[in-house]
Amino acid sequence: MNKVVFKSPSLKSSFRMFRVRSQGDPEETKNEIMELMNNYLVQNDGKLINMSVLKNKEILCYFVVGDECRDQENWEQTIKRDILSKYEVISSVMELSPANNIANKQ
Repeated sequence: MNKVVFKSPSLKSSFRMFRVRSQGDPEETKNEIMELMNNYLVQNDGKLINMSVLKNKEILCYFVVGDECRDQENWEQTIKRDILSKYEVISSVMELSPANNIANKQ
C-alpha cells in the first residue's frame, strides 16, 4: 500500500486551485502564470503544487498558501487582479480545503 502524506507549511495553510483558458500557446501561458504564481506564493508562505494543460487549452493550477494569504479577506480578488487579469478565468479561485485536512491516503 502506498501512503501519500502532505505536509503543509503551517496548520492554517489551505489548498487552492483555479482554471484559465489560454488564448495563445497554452505552454507559454502556463509558463507565464507559473512565474507570476511562484513570485506571489513566495511572499505568502505558499507553494505551487501542480500546473497542467488540458487538451482544450485550459490550464489548471493547484497551490497551497499560508497564514498571511489565508487571513486576507480578498485573496481571490488579489489573485485575479494581480496575476490573472490578462487571462480568461474559467472558474473562480477556490479554496478546496485547509491543507491540514488532507489526510493519509492508502
